[in-house]
Amino acid sequence: MRALFTQAFGNTLYAAAPRFALSRALSGGDVHGLVAESDGRLVGVAVFGLVAGAEGAAKMHGMAVAPDAQRHGIARALIEAFLAELGRRGARFVLVEFPDAPELAGGRTLLQQTKFVEESRVKDYFRDGIALVFLRRDLAQ
Repeated sequence: MRALFTQAFGNTLYAAAPRFALSRALSGGDVHGLVAESDGRLVGVAVFGLVAGAEGAAKMHGMAVAPDAQRHGIARALIEAFLAELGRRGARFVLVEFPDAPELAGGRTLLQQTKFVEESRVKDYFRDGIALVFLRRDLAQ
């Protein structure tokens, strides 16, 4: 799982938060994860959880799919699976904090294709020209 996150985020400014969330999930903390396997090989992971103290709010902390397994519907399946799980846990909506960086444009496009919409942004958050974008998806109750 750590290798998948390293492939997805590298050693960029954007890697620290997803890696920390993955560590929390692996230690059995308040963050959860789902994995996708193909032929006995780990090909995807999603890390998510409820937001403490914010009734009905949830967050997707990070997701990664092995490069050779991309474009096979794995990311969409992980998204639908963690949304369903969060709905069972009482979430009303899910937020994703996403760097609006060119190298992550594919991930943002995927989230938008799965009904996440931009809720707000913090201009120049990571560095000049790279905003922090909050994407939101409401869950049907």
